[in-house]
Amino acid sequence: MVNVLYRIVYSVVVVVVAWLIKKYVTDSMVDAFAKKQKVGAGASKPIKNFFGIIIYVAAFFILLGIWNLRTTLTGLLAAAGMVGIVIGLSLREVLSDLLAGVILFFDRPFKVGDSLVVGDIGGKVLDIGVRSVKLKTWDGIFASIPNRKVTSEVLKNYSKYTQRRLEIIVGVDYDSDLERVRKAMDRALAIDDLPILKDPKPVVALETLDASSINFKVQFWFSTDSGMPWMSLRGKLLQAIVEEFRKEKITIPFPQVTISSREPEIPKSR
Repeated sequence: MVNVLYRIVYSVVVVVVAWLIKKYVTDSMVDAFAKKQKVGAGASKPIKNFFGIIIYVAAFFILLGIWNLRTTLTGLLAAAGMVGIVIGLSLREVLSDLLAGVILFFDRPFKVGDSLVVGDIGGKVLDIGVRSVKLKTWDGIFASIPNRKVTSEVLKNYSKYTQRRLEIIVGVDYDSDLERVRKAMDRALAIDDLPILKDPKPVVALETLDASSINFKVQFWFSTDSGMPWMSLRGKLLQAIVEEFRKEKITIPFPQVTISSREPEIPKSR
């Protein structure tokens, strides 16, 4: 009876310790990290359950050892190994997504609301789950990307920083005064209505000499806090450059093809 009482006490201690570890160690760590990263409770709950399953499974095998069920324990471990192999083969992609979800939770390369591109899919993040990341694509389509793909593909987060760089190519006629061209583009870049940053300073540089035009590359940084989409900014800048060119009578060339005719050769008479 004394031995049984000891086993009961030990078993209760194991269960209580497992509960305390889950409640005040793993759950607290996950909550602290989620609060620091401003992650919602919906994203952290699956991670808590994931660690809870590991803790309680470990406690279960300890209980079997306390009650001297070593033969049963060995059989269960062997059976668990076989079952694990079968489950691992059939659900390897699901398990990969779960593990990748844990990695994403702690790594946090993005958050809900960020503009993201994963491989060839881009959009706004709607939800970060333990198995997949949900996006609303740029053209308004719902997309669910498995976590294993998110962690293995090249990931671009366009919301991570508030400053971005754009570049455009502008071609002018070969007869143009290149210094006037440069000054005209500098005036377009300095327009107050455009959220183009003064630091770093925009760069206007000669790029290539094409068949019909002299091409300049324009590089500039802009602030995303302005709320202006980059495509709108690009279009307004091009419009401003065209207007400045018209004031200076600078020609933007179009491709030209020169056609020459040849008279057929007449054979000489003998």
